[in-house]
Amino acid sequence: MALRAEVRHNTSVLYLATSCLQGRAIVSATLDLLRLHPDGLQLCPGNHPADGFGALLRRVTIPLRYHHGFSWRAYRAPVWSHAGDLLVDPQHRSVHPPRQTPTIGFEKWLERVAAQQIAVEIMPPGWILSDERSIDAALDARVPLAVDVSHLHILREQGRLTDTGMRRILNADTIVEVHVSDNDGRFDLHRPIGPCSFGTGWARERARDGLPVVLECYMHRLDEDERRAQVERWR
Repeated sequence: MALRAEVRHNTSVLYLATSCLQGRAIVSATLDLLRLHPDGLQLCPGNHPADGFGALLRRVTIPLRYHHGFSWRAYRAPVWSHAGDLLVDPQHRSVHPPRQTPTIGFEKWLERVAAQQIAVEIMPPGWILSDERSIDAALDARVPLAVDVSHLHILREQGRLTDTGMRRILNADTIVEVHVSDNDGRFDLHRPIGPCSFGTGWARERARDGLPVVLECYMHRLDEDERRAQVERWR
């Protein structure tokens, strides 16, 4: 019998990231997430692989997306070579940029990413694409972007993004995916979203435009009713 989400009468598509329950076995984590009736699943690195996972997903009729170093056979897969070559299939996948500038240099790497239309995520400090200069360069190069509103919160609070830079990101037409969770503006905590979580109003607007939104909050300490409340809060 196929596993499917309940029909939703709106244009917003909410994906649940398997990283909501990262560290757990991928099959049991996915089954728990499917009970929340998401519109789609984003498969992320960080869960323990299992032989039966492919068979489970063949029964799932909701769309799937892939993120960063997700692997069918490993806890995570390497994503970038030292030279800046992408090591994973970019189809239906967004990736984090490298932590350090590849040996070919930032400009060459950015040209390569733009030419291959690789969807790259704006990140918190410690990664490439975590300051206004590099993000502006990615926007100028028309790189497809995954925008995590919790990362924008950190960049804004730490003075790495001006009002002008924030507006340019939020109005960009190269955004292909939106991620939502909550944090304190200092650390990427992946807390459950609340009524005042940074950027969620904008994320809902982009969702109504047809962009996929991925809920990435950690759910390990939430009971099933609290997990359902997270999904319903978004909707």
